[in-house]
Amino acid sequence: MSSKTNACWKKRVEGIGGCGRECAARLCWLSGLRTLRMGTGLVSLAFLASIVCGALQAEPVSRADKPAAPQPAWGDKPCDKQASPNSEKAPSASVRVQPWVTLGRETTFFTEPLDRFGYVDYAAALSQELGRGVPPEKNAYVLLLRAIGPRPLGEERLPDVLFRRLGMEPLPDQGEYFVPLAPYLREGAGLKNGAAIDSVLAQERVARTRSWREQDHPHLAAWLKANEKPLALVIEAAQRPLYFRPIVRTEKLAGDASELVMVSDLLALREMASALMLRAMLHVSHTDYGLAWRDLYTVLRIARLVGQAFSIEVLIGSALESTAANSVIAYLEHAPLTPAQWRQRLQELQNLPPRKPLADIVYWGERAFCLDFMQNLHLHHFRALASYHGGSEKTLLYLLAPKLFPWEKILRRTNACYDEIARALREPDRARRTKALRAFFEQKLSKLAKQESDEAQLKALLKILSDADSDQAEQWTARLIAMGYQPLLRVMQSCDRADQTHALLQTALVLHIYRLEQGQYPEKLKDLVPKYRADVPRDVFSGQPLIYRRTARGFLLYSVGPNEKDDGGRTATDKPPGDDIRVQIPKPEPSTP
Repeated sequence: MSSKTNACWKKRVEGIGGCGRECAARLCWLSGLRTLRMGTGLVSLAFLASIVCGALQAEPVSRADKPAAPQPAWGDKPCDKQASPNSEKAPSASVRVQPWVTLGRETTFFTEPLDRFGYVDYAAALSQELGRGVPPEKNAYVLLLRAIGPRPLGEERLPDVLFRRLGMEPLPDQGEYFVPLAPYLREGAGLKNGAAIDSVLAQERVARTRSWREQDHPHLAAWLKANEKPLALVIEAAQRPLYFRPIVRTEKLAGDASELVMVSDLLALREMASALMLRAMLHVSHTDYGLAWRDLYTVLRIARLVGQAFSIEVLIGSALESTAANSVIAYLEHAPLTPAQWRQRLQELQNLPPRKPLADIVYWGERAFCLDFMQNLHLHHFRALASYHGGSEKTLLYLLAPKLFPWEKILRRTNACYDEIARALREPDRARRTKALRAFFEQKLSKLAKQESDEAQLKALLKILSDADSDQAEQWTARLIAMGYQPLLRVMQSCDRADQTHALLQTALVLHIYRLEQGQYPEKLKDLVPKYRADVPRDVFSGQPLIYRRTARGFLLYSVGPNEKDDGGRTATDKPPGDDIRVQIPKPEPSTP
């Protein structure tokens, strides 16, 4: 490239600040070295550089009266502190940052707080929304965190901002915190052999649903003894009426959208729930039926509380509830309570706190996660996508995209999609929810989100870069949103399974009360109406009455499950496996191959 040409390009990038100037300047230099091959045509890098210059000069300004926010340098990595968005340190009051797009309900959804680069701090915004009206003294998570400790499962320390948002001082590293089973076996029990540890872990899974004594499983009994104080905090936490778990970021992960979803504390909570179910079955063996129910009911309450912001929380809560149901069935089989006592247990099941609607999870949390992901693409030059696809041509295009994408158009379309998904999830029953979701994803969105070859995707990306008014931007957005369809269906199915399991538990208790008062189980479910139930319980998945069979020693009660086919009451753990959701008295022995 001649010096005259270089001077021309240098003049074109004058006035472009920060990252944009260096981006265009580098493209000018590269244009003298190579061209970018697209299909059968050649697209000059010099042409792309001119696009950069024009786009940057014409970039829409949302708050023209405010000075531009400091921009991260070209070489900053997502984990660099100086380029990390949404840091907990708010901008000085004297510094007025300019947002990266026009703020509003239709674009960024949340409009404050902003970080020092003018990006929405979605962690803080979502925490403010979820924590409204939840004082620390009524927040179950405060006590749960005191039981878990500042390093859940022995991992990296939780950030101090998490404790501040809960209105509490950061916990010290040393304390009487919950110790998960595997670390306890290695360090507390001195087991070094991996096979020995695996054996105890397998015993624990079985003992959660079988009455057992200390001499049967001495390591398990010692583990429960070592965790008495943190488990007492969990029981106290379950009695609190509200739950707020702040959304926080860590310096290590700053700039990565995945940092919004911290799960180490939730996994520790799952371990504590397992310990309570295990202890409940130990109480049953000692005829301490009141203490056994207290532990089981604690797990059921906690399971309902944890799903507040993101789908992963919903999945963990639903799994806890479904797992606890197996222990409740074992309790039902072994506890010789009176009909009045069983009615009290039934009433407590009916009074469990309602699960937060999945529509609200999508409307607030999942939307915030997606928007946060998009602004991180803008800030970090699509590095994640560039690394995923690989190749210098693709990398260069993805590095160009942040400044050239029609972001406001993309954000508006994204918010419209989440509004429509939330509306579909608010349909009153599973059949209508499924129909509405399919209408949106499979009929409307799939036409835009069609799969294309790498070459076609690159051409589409170049089209977006050169023409903000093209429909390629909407197709790119649709493809991104469509990626969440199958995961969303799995989360909805998990919620429906948990709801169905809960309904089966209630019906099982009613059947048990009927047997205690009538001397035998009813021949049909309609025999429960109207004295024991107002109506015949229906299947969440089929919409038909639950399938019930009286047996010689008890009963079999089941739902056809998500596949909506009658598998004869077989579940995923049976041989051959099925898809039904079952309650059976007496509880069947584990299947063998």
